[in-house]
Amino acid sequence: MNIEDGILEHITNEVYIFDINTFKFIYINKSAQINLGYSKKEIKKFTADKLNLKVSKENFTKSVGLPLINNEVNSILLSTTLQRKDKTCYEVELSLLKTVYEGRVAYVAIALDLTEQINMKKTLASQAETLRKLTHYVPGTLYQFKLYPDGRSSFPYASENIYDLYEVNAESLMQNAIEGFVRHHPDDEKKIYDTIQKSAQTMDEWSCEYRVNLPNKGLRWLEGHSTPEKLADDSVLWHGYLMDITERKATEKLLLKQQTVLQQQAYYDSLTGLANRRLLLDRLGKAIQKGTRHTSKLALLFIDLDNFKEINDSLGHDAGDKVLIEITSILTAIIRSEDTIARLGGDEFTILLENITNTESVATVCNKILQKLAHPIKIDGSELYISCSIGISLFPDDGIKVHDLLKYADSAMYKAKREGKNNFQFYDTKLTELATERVIMETGLRLAIKNKELEVYYQPQVDGRTDKLIGIEALVRWNHPTMGLVPPAKFIPIAEATPLIIDLDRFVMEQAMTQVAHWYEKGLNPGGLALNLSVKQIQQKDYISSIQLLMKKIKFKPYWLELEVTEGQIMTNPKKAIKTLQKIRNLGIDLAIDDFGTGYSSLSYLKKLPINKLKIDREFIKNLPESKEDAAITQGIIILTKILNLDVIAEGVETEEQKNFLIEGGCNAIQGYLYSKPVTAVELEVILQNGCRMQSNSRQRVY
Repeated sequence: MNIEDGILEHITNEVYIFDINTFKFIYINKSAQINLGYSKKEIKKFTADKLNLKVSKENFTKSVGLPLINNEVNSILLSTTLQRKDKTCYEVELSLLKTVYEGRVAYVAIALDLTEQINMKKTLASQAETLRKLTHYVPGTLYQFKLYPDGRSSFPYASENIYDLYEVNAESLMQNAIEGFVRHHPDDEKKIYDTIQKSAQTMDEWSCEYRVNLPNKGLRWLEGHSTPEKLADDSVLWHGYLMDITERKATEKLLLKQQTVLQQQAYYDSLTGLANRRLLLDRLGKAIQKGTRHTSKLALLFIDLDNFKEINDSLGHDAGDKVLIEITSILTAIIRSEDTIARLGGDEFTILLENITNTESVATVCNKILQKLAHPIKIDGSELYISCSIGISLFPDDGIKVHDLLKYADSAMYKAKREGKNNFQFYDTKLTELATERVIMETGLRLAIKNKELEVYYQPQVDGRTDKLIGIEALVRWNHPTMGLVPPAKFIPIAEATPLIIDLDRFVMEQAMTQVAHWYEKGLNPGGLALNLSVKQIQQKDYISSIQLLMKKIKFKPYWLELEVTEGQIMTNPKKAIKTLQKIRNLGIDLAIDDFGTGYSSLSYLKKLPINKLKIDREFIKNLPESKEDAAITQGIIILTKILNLDVIAEGVETEEQKNFLIEGGCNAIQGYLYSKPVTAVELEVILQNGCRMQSNSRQRVY
């Protein structure tokens, strides 16, 4: 054979070569292998008549083969059916030739798949049948609609599948008036009528989407497109097609919903549903433009929850999320509908107040927020007391740019934190400098802990009746290499707002406990050691074990130690606090509530706390005995300690009059500048060696 196998491998027709005597396949090309589903190896195992369903080997030889063998004809065309490996069949036209292949006389069969031609012949049986078949496969319905000058209308033609769209037979539609079959949705009737009338007047193509109510399928959406033709009798004939677009409409609706979800994710907080930072900045920008045009003012409130991290750490993030949702509900109920409330992240919220007339109205909103948050909220059975710090910037007073107003409100919020939290502050130009100083201070404090620039001071606690030292409070001081002694009021709030407070507390605890153990070992008696304790510290998993190891290491007796925790920290989550403090109390360590009376007092929880002592805050002491209000509060606290069988100590005592008032009221333990300011370990050791006798100095009052 002169034709190379390589050529046969690349033609699209199927090519078979089989032995003239045995009928076994000698060669099949790739097209044949693909169409039949057999590999070359498989097909060589059986004879050609196994694939042919109509002609046997014997009949083939007699009727077809002999004329070729005898050279009576050069080729023969034969229509037959071949069977694939998967048992499916297809019609082919075989062109047969005789050839010599590899020394053997053989037949060459070139097959043409007749499947498409056969289908086409069936489709084109007649013009009417052709149109019917074609429209059956069109994804829609072809039609002609005619509108006569007198207003009558008809369908000269409609393809059979119009039934799928209107549940009306095409024959009935063409033979009867259209009015009997109209099933348009009543809300779309006018739109359809107006569309047809406009097209008749302008002779323009029209497109329209509308709904139909079908007896069996219910409400469906259709889309129509049509081209008008003006006829000699002044009627208009539209040639068009209709499609069912119900699924497309459903998809569009789904995509619109997804787009709404994506927009929600892009511009709204996923937890609270409030505007996020992006949307806030956008609305703030538009509010500034509006305020500029109308010379109106606006206020931006930056709200940060106080001690929110303690809630997350103690109750878990799920409870924290519920708190944020509850806070959202509270804030939303306070502001006007035209105002914007946003969550920037964590426990930070902002409120944009537009069209404000004066700062008093802004202060009123802030007071409402603080008052609402003064009430406890219940989360998972726990009563939580949440306060917040609010910073306020004003347009155009403080700035006219979006990011400036946000930055200034943030700075004002930090001022509120420094002012004791649970308050609001307006921005002023000095706050930016303070914010910068805060960043520098935090960085410096981190290095101070690492470089051991911190030193523990001790303030004596004295029995006012005998002037004898009965205990000491450990207080940290920062000896900065360039700034000198940094006041605690400058760096303690920064430490409390960051994880640095944990390292700071541990440093003070280890230094002070080691020093006290050393004094007792020398035969000196400093009394009990009072240490301030932050909630962050006791929330550490290893806190109990670490304090046990430290006491064992330095031979420190548990009853030498008294830990002070503030009332506000306890009342953030009283139930959790009771469990944690009880574990500490079980070690034999005394517990005291520091700054009592300044937080959210709750006598129902106070009597359940495993505490030994209350510490009266200096705020109630400094105006004694002149202030009747402070005197009444102080006397009330002392009486409360008697009822609850607790010890009591007053801090910030600076005058003999204050001391005498306290002793007469039943508070004998005194701490303050009347006896001594905080001193170094060296200075305190001199006092201990002199018999722990303290000398009062009423002139040493510090304001």
